[in-house]
Amino acid sequence: MRGGVVASRVLTQMSGPHHFPVAFYSQQIDPVAQGTPSCTRTLAAAALLLAKAKSLTLGHHTTVWTSHALSALLRKGTTQVFSAHRQQQLEAELLEDPNLTFARCGPLNPATLLPDLPVPPDSHDCVEVISSILRVREDLFDVPLANPDLIFFTDGSCFYSKGQRFTSYTVTSQWDVIEAASLPDNWGAQTAELYALARACQLATGKTVSIYTDSRYAFGVIHCHRKTHPAPCAGPPPFKRFADTLRRCHRPLQGPHPGGHSCHPGKRPG
Repeated sequence: MRGGVVASRVLTQMSGPHHFPVAFYSQQIDPVAQGTPSCTRTLAAAALLLAKAKSLTLGHHTTVWTSHALSALLRKGTTQVFSAHRQQQLEAELLEDPNLTFARCGPLNPATLLPDLPVPPDSHDCVEVISSILRVREDLFDVPLANPDLIFFTDGSCFYSKGQRFTSYTVTSQWDVIEAASLPDNWGAQTAELYALARACQLATGKTVSIYTDSRYAFGVIHCHRKTHPAPCAGPPPFKRFADTLRRCHRPLQGPHPGGHSCHPGKRPG
């Protein structure tokens, strides 16, 4: 990857024990992939460049050498860096092709010898790296907590009636409505879902809490925000509200010794 933006690849063919270069490829990856960690950028680059090389490989067996564990990312990765549609597309292109094999190589491979390409870091566990980089806070989990102080369910909605848009959110427990209110009519459903999560975090200040949401988008934002800077996404809400949600999720929920909280997909019972 050149500057984390341009994907580069060398297509080689074996001749005896040696690799002989056949073609060189270089293409800029899309803005969504550019905002993700290097492991998932390489995943997007592999799919992009393999498609370009099909005119030469012609369906023959191809081995992809890289310092990243791409197959492990697709099989074991639980993050939502890419949309569900794109994740399925990557799995279909890279995992279900019987003529593709992924192999882990050292930091130095022919692609790193192209001009202006930095040498990548030493071998690492891609799944672990992605998990650590994208987690908002260390005590945030995507599975229910054991015996939490609170259990909240959140929802945000947006609908039109007689040409006017209405937006609202709700935070409930299993039996009671904790908070429900309308929101500005220029807010969409995704923004309302994020705001509901932010309010649930505020309402649980000082306690451990498991928060359920039926929004895959909001769930992905909470669990896949980069600590360094927000990654571009396919349909983000206004950045100000996006940042506010994450700022609230950084607040401790159990005083000076936070015991953690969780946010995971689910539906309100009944």
